[in-house]
Amino acid sequence: MTRGSTLPLLARALALAAGTVEPDPGPRTVHEEPYTRPSATVSEVEIVQAAPLVSPEGEGAGVFVELRGDGDWAVTTACDTKVTYLTCTWDVLIEARGATIDSAKAPPGREGGAVITLASGKAELHAASTSTNDGVLFHVTDPAAAVRVEAWLDGRADPRVFYWTGPDVIHEGAPSNPVDFVPTAP
Repeated sequence: MTRGSTLPLLARALALAAGTVEPDPGPRTVHEEPYTRPSATVSEVEIVQAAPLVSPEGEGAGVFVELRGDGDWAVTTACDTKVTYLTCTWDVLIEARGATIDSAKAPPGREGGAVITLASGKAELHAASTSTNDGVLFHVTDPAAAVRVEAWLDGRADPRVFYWTGPDVIHEGAPSNPVDFVPTAP
């Protein structure tokens, strides 16, 4: 089943068997046009250290990029399973520009939920998420270095999945995918 599919017939049959029938809300779709990199240009955006971005688990799909300070970063993936009844397959590639990522691990309490790899100074997060958020905490050897993040949801590179805090505003959607996050003083 793809993200643009209607509510599964099995779920409707189970609802009928249980004696509960809810009105058909009609087909629920997500943009089905195949996404690849929107352009050869990688955009730079400013990111500031701020309070963590939080997405209620299972209620929205996105990649949340956080600058935590002193070279520490977090990238969290969320899925909209409670809305779409689908699993989100995330592939997130992370590299520091002009520096190295020297550690990468799952957030406390999330160990084993996603596959995190660190090789050649780059980190990768691979997750099949439903109603729990997955993520990676990583450290960059130069705290001033930009961090490039490329995110693929269900095989599509869509710049609209990114969320981050810039000077004075939380951003939704990036101008490109991948995108370079440039640390900036608030």
